[in-house]
Amino acid sequence: MRSAIKIMNEIKGVRIAGTDAEKNAANKIVRFLGKKGVKAKKEFFPMLVSDTGDGIIKVKNVIVKGIPYGLTVPYKINGKLICIDSISEVMNLSNKNKNAIILTRERPKMSQFKKLKKIGIKGIITIVRFDGNISSQHLSQHMIKDRSVIPMMDISFDDAIKLRYQTGQKIIMTGNGKTFKTKATNIIVNMKGKKKTNETFIVVGHYDTVPYSPGAADNGGGIGVITEMIEYFHKNPVKRNLIFIMFSGEEWGLWGSRHYCNKHKKELKNIIGGLNVDVAGDVLGVNRGIITGNKRLMHTVRDIADFNGFPITVSEDIYSSDNMSFAHNGIPFLNICRAGGKPSVFIHTKNDKMSYIDEESFEDIVNFVIMFTEKIGNAERNIIERKIDDNMKKKISEYFKKKGTDSEQVTNNLPYLKKNK
Repeated sequence: MRSAIKIMNEIKGVRIAGTDAEKNAANKIVRFLGKKGVKAKKEFFPMLVSDTGDGIIKVKNVIVKGIPYGLTVPYKINGKLICIDSISEVMNLSNKNKNAIILTRERPKMSQFKKLKKIGIKGIITIVRFDGNISSQHLSQHMIKDRSVIPMMDISFDDAIKLRYQTGQKIIMTGNGKTFKTKATNIIVNMKGKKKTNETFIVVGHYDTVPYSPGAADNGGGIGVITEMIEYFHKNPVKRNLIFIMFSGEEWGLWGSRHYCNKHKKELKNIIGGLNVDVAGDVLGVNRGIITGNKRLMHTVRDIADFNGFPITVSEDIYSSDNMSFAHNGIPFLNICRAGGKPSVFIHTKNDKMSYIDEESFEDIVNFVIMFTEKIGNAERNIIERKIDDNMKKKISEYFKKKGTDSEQVTNNLPYLKKNK
């Protein structure tokens, strides 16, 4: 799996969508594929991101460092610190808490921000993790339009304990980053099938990262797997058409895949199904296949895995990744991930790095996704039912609703586009 590890090492490091680092990574991927004889094209789309910068909280003689939430920076606020044990207590807050800054173990639900804004909460401090790491998080772009954004920061568990003893004191919370409109880059490889057909199978994964994270397992590992697939199928084409896409903007709300679906409505009609690889590289991990689609696809994946002795846990559910944009448009997906050890445990932190990735972890998973794609691509008749089960449709709708996105806004009426259809 030399290509997987090589491309991962070439693009390692923070790759925030639309930044110079992301563009540099995109160029490296295109050049890497070009050396293999594969032509890749770039497609650009507008979005809003944050370079979150440093977060600092000061109270008396205590100074705490954290990571500001994306799309909330820059800010410098002050207010009285109040602590709540559970996010359910948010509903008990009132105007008496005006100008307060909340310390809580978990972030509020999307539906709660408007109330917090209305009663005058000035800031929110969260503790997403309890292992000493600080998580890189962001709010929804739709919250900016709704004017429900509140300055936020995530801190470590130990620092949260220090702040807990400062309850009732006036604190100063600063997020030194910046939020800006930019253009991010999708990387697309089209492979015509040996047979004259419109039927197309799509393979996707994202290459961008959250701020502060080098993004080895999430999702340099997925890019490594897809690179191996591209190299194989370039030499061994199948009957059906294949499209490989490395998306940007996934970490900020699936923007790369949402824009692709918006721009390629006609092509979507020809896509029979898809494969999404998101999180890989864990030598002691467990292989998981999550089907966002229908039971027939789930049984097909199990049968192919069992027949070839590939250990994988297969279930039917949604998976918070780029597959959701396609599933919303009626395209069933197999989501592959390998997780369970240090690389995957450290995703969205500074410790998601290459030193925890092992080359051996890729062999079985690469062999399986190649085998699966080959079976789909060469079958005499399409063995994927292009259908989303009703229970799954409901989960998909609820997923986007919780993210603050109405059904008609998932892949249509996207922000910052001059023309929306």
